[in-house]
Amino acid sequence: ASSGGTLVAATPPQPQTLSRSQSQGSGRSWIHWTVDARKLRGNDKQAVSPPFDLGGHFSQVTFKMMLYPTAINDGKGGASFKRARGRGYVQLKCEAELLEAAAKVSFRIHVGNQQPRGPVHHNFL
Repeated sequence: ASSGGTLVAATPPQPQTLSRSQSQGSGRSWIHWTVDARKLRGNDKQAVSPPFDLGGHFSQVTFKMMLYPTAINDGKGGASFKRARGRGYVQLKCEAELLEAAAKVSFRIHVGNQQPRGPVHHNFL
């Protein structure tokens, strides 16, 4: 960023925060969740985002993203982020019951600078 001719380093997002942006053309929403790296290096078995909505006809519907490590073994600590060494999966959870007409969601997920995965089409009925 530039401030009066002086370059200023962008402040990294704070852990466990959400930011949202929306495409003016398509109306698509982007939810950016910053996860504390210490949590992903520790013995936790899940990480859960703060609640958010997707806007549009989902503006009154609460969602959460959930990260889980890939289980390395069935023993104690075998399903921790530390043991998984960066391998895991993301779930999108709908916190409400939806009507059939409003239950279909398409989404893509990416981690860091990786290419997005998806789109995934899911019916939350």
